[in-house]
Amino acid sequence: MIKDRKKITFIGQCIYVGIDVHKKSWSVAICTEHRAYRPFNISPPNVLDLVNYLNSNFPQGEYICAYEAGFSGFGLCESLMEFGISCLVVNAADIPTSDRDAEFKTDARDAAKIARSLRSGELRGIHVPSKQLQGDRALARLHDQFKKDLVRQKCRVKMHLYYFGINIPAEYDERGRWSRPFIAWLFNVELPSPQATAVLRQQMGQMIYALGMKRNTEQWLRELSRTQPYQKQVDLLETVPGIGRLTAIKFRLQLGSILRFKSLDALCNYIGLVPAAHNSGERTRQNRLTRRGHTQLRAMMVEAAWTAIGVDPALNHCYESLKKRMPPQKAIVRIARKLLSRMRFVLKKEQAYEKGILV
Repeated sequence: MIKDRKKITFIGQCIYVGIDVHKKSWSVAICTEHRAYRPFNISPPNVLDLVNYLNSNFPQGEYICAYEAGFSGFGLCESLMEFGISCLVVNAADIPTSDRDAEFKTDARDAAKIARSLRSGELRGIHVPSKQLQGDRALARLHDQFKKDLVRQKCRVKMHLYYFGINIPAEYDERGRWSRPFIAWLFNVELPSPQATAVLRQQMGQMIYALGMKRNTEQWLRELSRTQPYQKQVDLLETVPGIGRLTAIKFRLQLGSILRFKSLDALCNYIGLVPAAHNSGERTRQNRLTRRGHTQLRAMMVEAAWTAIGVDPALNHCYESLKKRMPPQKAIVRIARKLLSRMRFVLKKEQAYEKGILV
């Protein structure tokens, strides 16, 4: 007679799961406190298959998963959390990597590296926004995409003219560049050959399309700024010098809630308005901004700072003082940080900004 076998359980044990996510497959590596298991693949990717594997092989364990932020967004994290499994989405640059891992890079190694780092407590997850914010944020990113497309297309048109020796008339060379009369002139330009002229017409058509889509997305963003979740905060941000309606809604969408940042330093670090540091022995070097940070928000803040010094006496006074002891480019970054401090105050205290306050 076969005796009943005792079923192994993992009650009270943490099961660390590292996932290397790809479009057609996932590489999964699992670690417990005292053992690392051989990585395996799930192909095609399926959350239910992963959950069933964990429940079958590590029953009643406390599962903790992690994967790199990337093309797949937050869908996997949200699906795992629906099954009651905690999951971190981590910045790829924050995962500790040895030289050997860099030389012999495979999906299995990457998954195992995530699992080990998760077990040692070296990983911190990035903020996972709500589904509504993800959808609204996509509109802000679409606007940025069409802005870039428009700039590229304008450059292509100008280079095409220069290639065939066509000079832009003086009245359009600076202030009149890309005005309606200038665009009308471009549509009437005749190049040395019919094919070259046809190419110019096609390039102008693409430019007009990008311009139209950029204006459409701007209108959609302004309409979004008047909806219930955003209107109050956008109205407050619009009182800050250098911040228009469009900038305010894009700042709110890209940043999310201001309350998730405990201090101004944490907010500046997220955006990237802090200097990189290199200290070795007696040498200390701080000569540039860190490459870490939200590039769109950083560019937005610096652009707003240039506008703000022209309309706010206090910020202008501070900028002129800073410019005496550092280059203008560094001084404007300091102003951007001060402007960010005022925006944080406006959002947290829900009070309109007052010009001319010297802090």
